[in-house]
Amino acid sequence: MDALFHKPQDYVEGTDPRWPGPIGLHGGDQRRWTHEVRVPDRVPVRGSHLQAAFAPKARVPASPAVEDLFQWCATEGVDRISFGTPRGDDFEALRRECLAYIRRKLY
Repeated sequence: MDALFHKPQDYVEGTDPRWPGPIGLHGGDQRRWTHEVRVPDRVPVRGSHLQAAFAPKARVPASPAVEDLFQWCATEGVDRISFGTPRGDDFEALRRECLAYIRRKLY
């Protein structure tokens, strides 16, 4: 992000990068300058690298695994963000909460 964007919040806010990047991609939105890696296996999240955990409010008490993770986060000083989902498991609600969290941390 540092090499492609003028400031980190440009990525968060959807501002185009300064230059077409190392592989010359065109079209799409600002996410085209990054890549996503999916691991086809369980990925442990408990560790010193974890900054925050997000879950819909209704999911925390309904899922023992999520409730256990949130309890672990509390003891380890990891931010726990539970949020309302007006339309069930609403991805947009998760997206808004994540972006709001990142904005608070960045600026």
